[in-house]
Amino acid sequence: MVADARPALELKGNVVSMKAKPKASTLPLKIGDVSKYLEQRTTKTKGASVSWVALYVDYRDVWCKAETAEPVDAKTFGAELDVFRVKCRLRTRTEGKDVFFEGVKLAS
Repeated sequence: MVADARPALELKGNVVSMKAKPKASTLPLKIGDVSKYLEQRTTKTKGASVSWVALYVDYRDVWCKAETAEPVDAKTFGAELDVFRVKCRLRTRTEGKDVFFEGVKLAS
């Protein structure tokens, strides 16, 4: 439903005046910074691995809630995670449909 942006009409005696409707307040939305999350919540650890799904669930359900931030969608998270993988020269492996990042673990 689209909000009616027309001004409200106000009748006083025989005079009709237009009164602007107050705009709904839109607070700035804090978006969860994926690179900041990865810096704070992951560590490079030889022999460890973590799945893409575990990272996204931790980001969305734990970190963003603690930061009172709105999580990015899974596609955007995946794109940011791929940049992180290349930058940190991480290896990946797949098991079924899940992707695991080698040498990385979630911080406790």
